[in-house]
Amino acid sequence: MCSILLFYEYSARKEGLCVELRLQRRHLSSTNINMMETLASSVARPFQIHHINSDHHSTAFTALRDMRVKGQLCDVTLKVGELSISAHKVVLSACSAYFHAMFNSEMAEKHLATVTLHEIDSCALSSLVEFAYTGEVLITEDNVQSLLPAASLLQVASVREACCRFLLRQLHPSNCLGIRSFADAHSCEELHQKSHKYALQNFQEVALTEEFLLLPLTELLQHVRLPLIRREFLLKRVGEEPLIQDCPKTKDLLIEAMKYHLMPEHRSCMMGVRTTYRRPEGLKPYLFAIGGGSLFTIHSECEYYNTRTDRWAPLPPTLHRRSRAGVAGLERQIYVVGGYDGTKDLASAECFSSLTNTWQPICSMGSKRSCLGISSLNGLLYVGGGYDGASCLNSLECYDPLIGTWSSMVAMETRRRYTRLAVLDECLYAIGGYDGANYLSSVERLDPREGKWTSVTPMINRRSSCGVAALNGSIYVIGGNDGSLCMCSVETYDPRRTAWDAVASMNSRR
Repeated sequence: MCSILLFYEYSARKEGLCVELRLQRRHLSSTNINMMETLASSVARPFQIHHINSDHHSTAFTALRDMRVKGQLCDVTLKVGELSISAHKVVLSACSAYFHAMFNSEMAEKHLATVTLHEIDSCALSSLVEFAYTGEVLITEDNVQSLLPAASLLQVASVREACCRFLLRQLHPSNCLGIRSFADAHSCEELHQKSHKYALQNFQEVALTEEFLLLPLTELLQHVRLPLIRREFLLKRVGEEPLIQDCPKTKDLLIEAMKYHLMPEHRSCMMGVRTTYRRPEGLKPYLFAIGGGSLFTIHSECEYYNTRTDRWAPLPPTLHRRSRAGVAGLERQIYVVGGYDGTKDLASAECFSSLTNTWQPICSMGSKRSCLGISSLNGLLYVGGGYDGASCLNSLECYDPLIGTWSSMVAMETRRRYTRLAVLDECLYAIGGYDGANYLSSVERLDPREGKWTSVTPMINRRSSCGVAALNGSIYVIGGNDGSLCMCSVETYDPRRTAWDAVASMNSRR
């Protein structure tokens, strides 16, 4: 009886357990179905969160810096002299192109645990390694001269640029030359240009500083345009200076200057920085009207025209009244030569200096001349032909501003009054004119290096008092008088073909 009862209870419990397990399985199956339905609906309507930790970079690099200080996970040691600096290759590579190339290419240092660096300041290296972890560096007057070269070597561009900005703010007449030299040595182009410009703009103060006085004499003199100094000053002051006599290199510069003075016909072969006048920034061109004649009078009044304001303004009058004079510009000076004053033809000449705003007399020509041709070539002023009050002239004279004297040159083949001189390819052309009997179409050329005139192809038309100009490798001749009337025709000379060609005429005869 007991056995049967126990069996029954066991059977009942076992059967209840099975029922309970079946119910649990049904519940789990229902839950799975609901989850799948939820996931399926999530695919149709996606939901996500984009988390950003704004402090991540600073936190991470702070942790990296702490590990570097404690020597944790460091995989390289930089050694400079007695100083050893532990660091992480990945951090150094991320900050420095120099280290990036070292640790990511097949260089020997790639697998070394200790890398020895040369030609770099240990304090600067320490600052730059610290910068790689913190992004901060302190630039001072005491460390900038070691920090900038180190940043240049390791190619840490932001620190290099910051050092340049620091030096720019420190520019002063007493240090600008040193900063310029420092910038040049380390290829800091912008810093070099700005410090150089600063030195030029403050040259009067810079010339009194110790840095300027410590510059080598040769370095200074190579920037001085000795060939353009007047001969008397060059011989008596420069040539007799003991500092120059005791230095072979400066003697070479003096010899160069003397050659320029003694061989004016070869100046075209000596063209360079020291034989070219400076052109200040902001220098503007003007048009000048010098003297001349009207119906009842001959003028000494002068005016200049400003193309930017479209206005004429007065200029100091010339020292003598002149009409039919020769006028030319030469190295920021205006020269007026010869002419007619109402009673006689003139041999006198004068020049206007924009620095003093005055006219000054210069040495007179060897011959009286009016109706002359005039032009400048290689720093020399040439006048040719003209009329001396009795006859037409074929003589040629040359004025050298460096010497202050006129020299007779080889005479033209033809007497020419109202001729025009033009310069093309380092040669002087005498064009047209009047010989006292005939109006001329002939043209001749002088090469100062050869010292002789040669005839070239004559013009298509006879012309005197014409306008001439050299443009794009050709000579243009405009208008003039052919003996019967004023002309409007224009022709051009091509030296390569040695031929004249007619081009479009002007609208008016002149």
